[in-house]
Amino acid sequence: MDDRSDDSVCQDGQREIVYAWAMDADSRALPEGVGFRVGGSTKIKYLVIQLHYKGAFEDSKFDDSGVTLTMTYTRQPLQAGFYVLGNYGYIPPMIQSVVTSAYRIRDGRWTEIGRMSPQLPQAFYDVYALGIDIRKGDLLAARCTMSSDRTFPTKIGATNKDEMCNFYILYSTDNTNTLDVQYCFRDAQTFHWADYLTSIPQNASSIDGLPVFTREDPYA
Repeated sequence: MDDRSDDSVCQDGQREIVYAWAMDADSRALPEGVGFRVGGSTKIKYLVIQLHYKGAFEDSKFDDSGVTLTMTYTRQPLQAGFYVLGNYGYIPPMIQSVVTSAYRIRDGRWTEIGRMSPQLPQAFYDVYALGIDIRKGDLLAARCTMSSDRTFPTKIGATNKDEMCNFYILYSTDNTNTLDVQYCFRDAQTFHWADYLTSIPQNASSIDGLPVFTREDPYA
């Protein structure tokens, strides 16, 4: 994943996610009339699949994981794009909370986009407020609250000993220009909502209403 590594699948050039799946999540399809623009005049010249496995397979077990992509030369009415919000830094030791959430803030009013535990199946879920839109002047805010039984800090990184704090927002638009993924990352140790935002919902990082989940950390 790291383009600075000699083992990287894609060593240079702009990379844009098309689909991600983890932890036995359900399959996902784009709505009718929505598609990603690839090839041609876009910046996307190759499609690459990357699989990460928790452990090695036994000799008697096999895997046929993959993604089915439907291609067309017919331009769809809407094109899909991404906002990616996240943090870099580290997670302090011995803390107990685990929720990833995101909100749209318009005229001081917070609307929840989504809230889920990363210990549950990871996929693109429906937004909480169906029909929600993003307009010029809106703010997007996301954060992760983490649990750790480790006695040492946990780096936010790309290995299976690290953690990640990413919230992907998949949207559609009638904009016909080539879209770029919009990234917004902040330092987890220095950036705090309360320093910049007001009227933060009290349940912004609550597990209330989420399915029951358990967590395991072989490195704790």
